[in-house]
Amino acid sequence: MSKYRMVVIMVLTVSLTFCWGQLYAAPVVDKWEIPFLNTWTGVGAGYGALCDYFQKAAVAEINASGGIAGKPIVMKDCDTAMDPTRAASCMKKAIEKSLVILGPMTSLDTQVCAPIAAREQVMCLPVAAGVETIEPARPWAVALMFSNRRDADFIMNTWIDRNPGIKKVVMMGVPTIAQWKARGVFQKEFLEKRGITVLDNIDVASVAVDVSSVVIRTLKSEPDGIVTRLFPADTVRIASELQKRGFTKKERIFIHESADAPELYSMSAESGNVLDGAYVGLTTINYPYPENQKLLEGLRKQKGQEKATKLMWGDAFYVATYIIKDAIEKTGATGDPTKLKEERVRIKDYINSMKNFDSRVWGTISILPDGSFDTPVYIGQIRDSKPVTISSTSEYFKKK
Repeated sequence: MSKYRMVVIMVLTVSLTFCWGQLYAAPVVDKWEIPFLNTWTGVGAGYGALCDYFQKAAVAEINASGGIAGKPIVMKDCDTAMDPTRAASCMKKAIEKSLVILGPMTSLDTQVCAPIAAREQVMCLPVAAGVETIEPARPWAVALMFSNRRDADFIMNTWIDRNPGIKKVVMMGVPTIAQWKARGVFQKEFLEKRGITVLDNIDVASVAVDVSSVVIRTLKSEPDGIVTRLFPADTVRIASELQKRGFTKKERIFIHESADAPELYSMSAESGNVLDGAYVGLTTINYPYPENQKLLEGLRKQKGQEKATKLMWGDAFYVATYIIKDAIEKTGATGDPTKLKEERVRIKDYINSMKNFDSRVWGTISILPDGSFDTPVYIGQIRDSKPVTISSTSEYFKKK
């Protein structure tokens, strides 16, 4: 070998070693402090409690197995209370020194928070928000939820295929939640493509107590079917009132994933299985993974979740916490304040190119160009106050 070639090889070796060492340098932090924007109070507190449980379960597992790159992860909680002003305050504080931000939980908060993070070029994971909600902040935000359009395509067509007698529909929704309103727009689009008339779209106040006026208005239109995008308690109250006033074809009721929580099924049982026969969107099922069973056992120990039969959509925050771990480790982030800007960019680029990531609870998932992940969504029918899976987006789109 010539001296020239030996010198070239030595230079390349030293250069590669230097670059590798720089990329995978040891962390300079004693702990990874990650802001977690969630809703622990207000009308969304029930959902926030689920997200909190799943997120803390992931942190406990990660720290028990050595943390992130050998350092523990510590979450810095900030309660948005589903108040845009408070949410903005939480995000402005979070972006000061953070590598990456988990949350916020709701689409209402995400509309305010994600653009703030994007302006400061900090990656945020409002994983339960819709694609339409994070779009202004792309690529500095991602969502683990399936896109609203594809979800509505699958859900509405599957429901109508099983109920061909439906020709006229009334919809009910919470006006203040952007994610649910967006879903309603697409649901209406796909219903109308099937020749179905949407007679009315009724706003229902959050955590309504007296729903009789809503039901009277609904039945006055003489619909064949009803689509709801409501909280669990309101969904059960409306179903009970509908039954009392003579609407007994429960299979002609579709319940949006927003209500897919343990209390929906326990309240239905307490009301005499009032939702039996209704169809419901499911964000998760009982997957055959050991992590699922472990998380479900822990979930049942939480107040109000004793009768949970499966994980709920809050498990997206469990997955997102592991995404953060993976991104920090695979990009060689150090937490060095002098490298904050470049390490934020590396984390953003890494998350936006994730393929076949092991979610631990859903199987492998990959990011799509719009910033969502190919996480499957399901439709089920409620029987004996328990959801029974009917079909999934994976099955549906494979046939199209």
